Amino acid sequence: MRRLSLPPLVLLLAVYACAEDDVGVPCQITTPDNTDVVSIALDAHDCRSRVCLLYGSPAPGEADAQGLCTASCDTDADCPDSMRICPNGFRCIHALANGSAACCKLCVCRDLMAGDDDALESHCLAHPNPRCPTGP
Repeated sequence: MRRLSLPPLVLLLAVYACAEDDVGVPCQITTPDNTDVVSIALDAHDCRSRVCLLYGSPAPGEADAQGLCTASCDTDADCPDSMRICPNGFRCIHALANGSAACCKLCVCRDLMAGDDDALESHCLAHPNPRCPTGP
């Protein structure tokens, strides 16, 4: 019987492409002083998607905080179900009204979401962002 031999690079790419999504994995995010309720980093090297999301602010005097890796999505089905760090699962929502990721739909932990997002949803439907990040 003949064995199939794949070059190492092809094998590595296949493993990476099949690797599980890292939504919900903790990531470091640098935030400006007096940050809003939501901060995002679009160049997070510890996230496969390169997107790290922080709800809340870091402790006073700290520039770095622990956020969660996230990814772009179209529906809630694109986001993970419950996990230890986010028991109620993730929801696909518009996370921000301003900045480079304004009105981009991202997987957000339901446990960290604050209040109703209807006003943000209405704003984003009227002001779509054509430069939203795409998958990893």
